[in-house]
Amino acid sequence: MIIVLSIIFYLAPSPLHCSVLIEARIFAIYFALGLFVGRNSDLRKLLPERKDSLVTIVVVGLFIASLGGLVDLPYSYTLQPLLTIAGVVAVLAGSVLLVRHAIDAPIGFLGRHSLEIYLVHTIALAGVRITLQHGAHVSSPIVHLVLGTLAGIYMPIVLLLVLDRVGFRYAFVIPRSTKSTLVGRSASP
Repeated sequence: MIIVLSIIFYLAPSPLHCSVLIEARIFAIYFALGLFVGRNSDLRKLLPERKDSLVTIVVVGLFIASLGGLVDLPYSYTLQPLLTIAGVVAVLAGSVLLVRHAIDAPIGFLGRHSLEIYLVHTIALAGVRITLQHGAHVSSPIVHLVLGTLAGIYMPIVLLLVLDRVGFRYAFVIPRSTKSTLVGRSASP
């Protein structure tokens, strides 16, 4: 019932020009589908077991989703949820493919350390940009884009590995306090 109502809500014209209502109308269908799929099934069981079937789903799903980038796509607003769902299914199939074939370790590493990467990538990008502009006098946007992207991805990972190697695990997180530490703090004036 929620999915049907969200589809009607999505397709119906909005009588008010309130941005919050417009956003709610646009994203309600995705919320309803997430509720339905997340509550009723394990997504890994919905996808086929065979590797070639998963690869086909990834390729076809990403192709269908990429059609959303066409400027002259007819009925683009009406088709947008279908294109989005095709992209989501393609990403899910790709994730299942990676997990089932034990090649998900690099992505798992990046996921576990996403906070550190997020915090350091801007500093790495800024360092490369300043070095290129002021140190090497390079102003080419292509060089900045390529080297900045590489630095933003790899410098945080290198820093993370170096800090882990030297045993400094709390550069980006606060260590958990033990009970004795908490009791000792509360007893002191």
